[in-house]
Amino acid sequence: MAKESRIDRMAKKPEEHEKQCAAERKDSLPKAAEIGNRPTYSVQEFADCAHSLFGTRPECVMAALKSADISECTVSEAKKTVKDFLNREVG
Repeated sequence: MAKESRIDRMAKKPEEHEKQCAAERKDSLPKAAEIGNRPTYSVQEFADCAHSLFGTRPECVMAALKSADISECTVSEAKKTVKDFLNREVG
């Protein structure tokens, strides 16, 4: 059986994944890559699981994070940013 990927775990249970990932990455990542003990993810990682985390297309996730000038952030910050982006009025 293949090892479950980081993105698969994040998509299934984001909160559980954050705890597990924090434990795995504790010694391997610089402290700048963490925001108050919560793991951060790149724009590409969020785009790769756009359907399961955000219910939208990868392009929308990438555009939302780019428009907010975000290169990496936590799951909760990404969800808020994408939600705000998708609910913006176009005009």
